[in-house]
Amino acid sequence: MNSYQDELKKVLLTYDMDKIKEFMHKHNKNMPRNNLAFWAGVHKGICNLPNCTNEEKEFSRNWLKKHGFKEEIF
Repeated sequence: MNSYQDELKKVLLTYDMDKIKEFMHKHNKNMPRNNLAFWAGVHKGICNLPNCTNEEKEFSRNWLKKHGFKEEIF
């Protein structure tokens, strides 16, 4: 696993919008302005990170399903 993925996992699992936005800004990543789209991106990221556990991914899968999203990024 690379250090970026480790750092990304750590920040995403805080579920702290400010910390996540700070991380994304630091790495020059675009963020949606819509809060629902933001959280969908967070949960899609968790589902697609290879270093997240099945339990962490399951929480995000459930959130995405509840809000009408699929877990695939594309």
